[in-house]
Amino acid sequence: YRLTPDLSLVGLFGYNAFNSKTTGVDDTYWLNLSANLKYRLRQGTLYPFLNGGMGFYIPKSGNSGLGANLGVGINYEYNNFLTFEMGIDYHSIFRENIQFLHAHAGVIFRF
Repeated sequence: YRLTPDLSLVGLFGYNAFNSKTTGVDDTYWLNLSANLKYRLRQGTLYPFLNGGMGFYIPKSGNSGLGANLGVGINYEYNNFLTFEMGIDYHSIFRENIQFLHAHAGVIFRF
């Protein structure tokens, strides 16, 4: 949801998979549901952005908890309804003292 031409409120769902490199240790994942603010650093079809917000993190096993994320990326706005995005986000899950980076690429549809 665009609050201003440069600032948007974004709802995110993330799936963050972690493959174990240790024999006998299972792969795991964290799901996250987050509410972020996204700020366009300049106008145009191709533009960099900053984003960040709070969320709820749910592990494959163990305790769920609150966390936060900060990120940077670049968007290519094809038209008013379709945008292509690439970026990287830093996540911190507070109670579990877990931090990780997550690279992402995707397509944004606006209705």
